[in-house]
Amino acid sequence: MILTRLLTCFVIACFPLAGMAQKAAYEDNHVLQINREPARAGFIPYCLAPGDRQMTLDGEWAFRWAPVPEKIEKAKWGTIAVPAIWEVSGYGTPIYSSSGYTF
Repeated sequence: MILTRLLTCFVIACFPLAGMAQKAAYEDNHVLQINREPARAGFIPYCLAPGDRQMTLDGEWAFRWAPVPEKIEKAKWGTIAVPAIWEVSGYGTPIYSSSGYTF
């Protein structure tokens, strides 16, 4: 009888530990990938000559800026040279800092 009670207490005491041993995937340090595509070498295919399936994104782009999202419908479209920094190109207020981007 005492052995049965001790065994029952042991099982009840250990039962919550079994549930605690299971971690979510994002909490497990040993899970490095889930539903990941297999690794492969990067390449850009071409049809007849190298570069014939590529296009450059440089040039003049249409750009619309507003200080707050509520005013975006009233903002006018302008152009911006790409690549560029939109703050330095006349949109918004440039933030100058000697050590990184200020928040």
